[in-house]
Amino acid sequence: MAELKIKADSGGGTVSLKGPATTTLNAAVQLTLPVDDGTANQYLQTNGSGVLSWATVSSTPEGTAVKSTGETGTSKFLRIDGDNTCSWQLPPIVQYKHSTKTDVSSRIHNLFVDIPGTDENGSGSIFECNITTTGSNKVLVIPSIMVAGTNMNWLKLIRNTGGTDTDLGKGDAASSKRDIYWGAYGGGSSVGSLYYGVIPVTAHVLDSPGAGTHSYRCQFASDSTSHTMYINRAASDSSPYHPRTQSAITLLELAV
Repeated sequence: MAELKIKADSGGGTVSLKGPATTTLNAAVQLTLPVDDGTANQYLQTNGSGVLSWATVSSTPEGTAVKSTGETGTSKFLRIDGDNTCSWQLPPIVQYKHSTKTDVSSRIHNLFVDIPGTDENGSGSIFECNITTTGSNKVLVIPSIMVAGTNMNWLKLIRNTGGTDTDLGKGDAASSKRDIYWGAYGGGSSVGSLYYGVIPVTAHVLDSPGAGTHSYRCQFASDSTSHTMYINRAASDSSPYHPRTQSAITLLELAV
């Protein structure tokens, strides 16, 4: 390997320029140095034809300047903003809450009542999930209720804030129809998938509750006082093949 060694003016050491082991296509590469030593913080660039010159960085590389605003708080990350800066941001999912129900409940009435159970901490007597949000963040509400029954079965999704209930995920009310978030026919007293099995009833409702503490729960009802709706079991429960299941309510606070 060819090497050009230059001795220091004072004789105390040398500086070497060493050629590569081989060049591309064994070409004869010639480099022309700049006419001066440039200025501070410049770099050596090529024009692609062997002519070298000093150049100045035209802009700050993306993300190297961090905006000072918004750095307070916890659980934040740096986001590249596209203007040669990056800034502190909350993650898209700020927090999540999850509540489960494993016991069985039933309802023989067409008036809605709360599903018995507990909250995400195992407290209380209502199956619900609580979350405290900030600012204008949204909440993605995902109820997954395991349902069976012998005729019509209904579910409502409700948010309670400061003692006030708000129905969520409803359809358009038409005439005397019930504007709820789910309803299904069980197929009669001894037939159908809701008699021998259990189906998951899942919704995805994007809620804008505002800042504060909010409680989300479901209510259930059958179509009359002679038909039964079940949670977490099949309508027929006499065989070891008939399932017992688990229901859940999941809340995701989303930064906006």
